[in-house]
Amino acid sequence: MRPLGTTGASDRPRGVPHITSAMAGANRRRASVYLYLPVGKFPSASGLPENILPRSHVAARPRKKLRGSPRERLLQAATEVFTSRGYAATSVREIVERAEVTKPVLYYHFTNKEGIYLALVGQLLAEFEDRLAEGREHEGSALERVTAMCTDLFDLVLERIDVVRFFYAVFYGPPQSAPFFEFQVFPRHFRAAISGALRGGFASGELKRRPIVHVTTSVEAMLNIATEIALTEPERQFSSGDLARLISLLFEGIATKPRTIAPRSTTNRVRTRGAVNAPAPLLHLPNS
Repeated sequence: MRPLGTTGASDRPRGVPHITSAMAGANRRRASVYLYLPVGKFPSASGLPENILPRSHVAARPRKKLRGSPRERLLQAATEVFTSRGYAATSVREIVERAEVTKPVLYYHFTNKEGIYLALVGQLLAEFEDRLAEGREHEGSALERVTAMCTDLFDLVLERIDVVRFFYAVFYGPPQSAPFFEFQVFPRHFRAAISGALRGGFASGELKRRPIVHVTTSVEAMLNIATEIALTEPERQFSSGDLARLISLLFEGIATKPRTIAPRSTTNRVRTRGAVNAPAPLLHLPNS
């Protein structure tokens, strides 16, 4: 098994060089080496990803002490270790050492490594399902309902960014022996919710009739892009307010008449690494 972040000849994208032991040596050439990430090729700052170098080559970094109950610390520790090393390369010993508990504590709460993995994935998806259900209850125009669902979900991404990073690493990373989990259930529920709001907008005359799959996919793409910015470019401080503006731009093209829409304030919900965003300004939708 290979650690997460490495690739073999069979699953390496075309154009990404094979990483050999010679390249990891002290005399390796400073060639263009890339990490295989879910959103494309990104140059590695050190030339090689840390988790494929010998541990002696990786400078020790101070790690913050985990807080909470033993169960909560185990989940935090598993998120950290699974994300940095991958499911297959992670041992129970590494998880319990990071959580500062003993192996019997992990076995009591989760039975084994597979159990804690499934708990992590299941808990995150359950939180997304709950947040989507809240958004579906929102009343108003199609734009307001779609915006509510997307910004609610993106708020959760920002709140749980470490677990989302783990989720992406597992789903898009190289094949591993991780237990099977049906990841596609939630995306189907999300698309159904967005499609329902759009159909309401078509029926009320708020929106021009366009292929529902195309508009739904456009909305889904905006949420995915916002998530990937949060994962790979946190310095941009992309917020739920920014996502709301993107969705409004999309709706400009399918609005049937000029309207002035005030997106709901996300001030109380957005947590963008310490920054609090002001409510978005009024958006004037012109005739298209």
